[in-house]
Amino acid sequence: MSRITVDAVQKGLILDEPIYTKTGALLLPRGTVLDERHIHFLKNLGVESVEVTTKLARKNAKAANGRLTRAAAGANEEKSHDGTPALRDQEPPETKAFYDLLREDLLVQVNSAIVHYSQEGSHDRELGDLLTLFGDLFQEHNRVQHLLEVKSTDAFTFKHCVNVAVLAVLTGLTMRLSEDSLRMVALGGLLHDIGKKKVPPEILFAEGALSPESRRRIEEHTEHGYDTLVRDTALPEEIALIALQHHERLDGSGYPRRLQGDQIHLFSQLVGVADVFEAMTSTRNYRPGFNPVEIVEYLMGASSTLFPERIVKALLDSITIYRIGSAVQLSNGATGVVVKANAKLPSRPVVRIVFDDRRMPLRHEHVVDLSQPAHTTLCIVRSFG
Repeated sequence: MSRITVDAVQKGLILDEPIYTKTGALLLPRGTVLDERHIHFLKNLGVESVEVTTKLARKNAKAANGRLTRAAAGANEEKSHDGTPALRDQEPPETKAFYDLLREDLLVQVNSAIVHYSQEGSHDRELGDLLTLFGDLFQEHNRVQHLLEVKSTDAFTFKHCVNVAVLAVLTGLTMRLSEDSLRMVALGGLLHDIGKKKVPPEILFAEGALSPESRRRIEEHTEHGYDTLVRDTALPEEIALIALQHHERLDGSGYPRRLQGDQIHLFSQLVGVADVFEAMTSTRNYRPGFNPVEIVEYLMGASSTLFPERIVKALLDSITIYRIGSAVQLSNGATGVVVKANAKLPSRPVVRIVFDDRRMPLRHEHVVDLSQPAHTTLCIVRSFG
């Protein structure tokens, strides 16, 4: 038995002591045969050294790993007579109906989010592709159970997670991520706040400024989420990392580990930007939602400092910032209604002017396309919904 640094750990060594997370959850038991994924987990957790040995019976250790894997993937999974998983069609009707209802509820909310955020003219394609993508995610019951944990926190958190997942996937589509990557971004977005279930409600739903201790308890939701998801070996590691890292920032000002730059996984950065955008648009108990102008200005101003510029640009290029029919005020004082979105310049739509700068109604229709060179000096300074 010897204690070595995590950087010196090699595949095949065996843990001679259990590994716990900072919040006390068991991550790896004594006797675990370490592989590359375990080593990567330990580094992400910030573990500096471990006790290892080569003298334990590998057969027993591997059997213990197998039991843990089966438990995380679903210990109650029904088996057929030959030992293979039973078909889902053999489930009791009430069980199948329960999970089908949850999936239907999820897809209704995904549908609503896609219609709300996606650009005009792209709904049919995106609805078909994205509803299929999200529907495929929750064929496994353990994933639905994770979603139930999010839903049990409160309806606001659940809706927030659905919106973040859709925003992140729309952004990923613009970035031309692979289909497998989009699936992980979608699942990570849906589960990124799962750790909030362990935050006391009186802190999570507090109005106004938080004490330093309450702020610390809320920030712990990232590690709670990681603890929950990393122990489900049926999930890709990236899903747990999204829960852990979605509040990290490029300049190291985020939490919980103050990671910088490329230390933050791409998927975590993507969900992090979507999380900020959705949070700013939402009305909270203690404040109304921010104006789209303010949100765009904040994200653009924080590009390359807090958030990757290419992700911010991809998000703003992926969504309709000003919905058709919303009232806006221009920098020259005129007020009008958005009549058409510009896909390439979502912050500069086509506006039909209704009132001039003196709040007097116009006698003749006047339409301004803010994307045209003739109107580069004009911009939207206020939105009314």
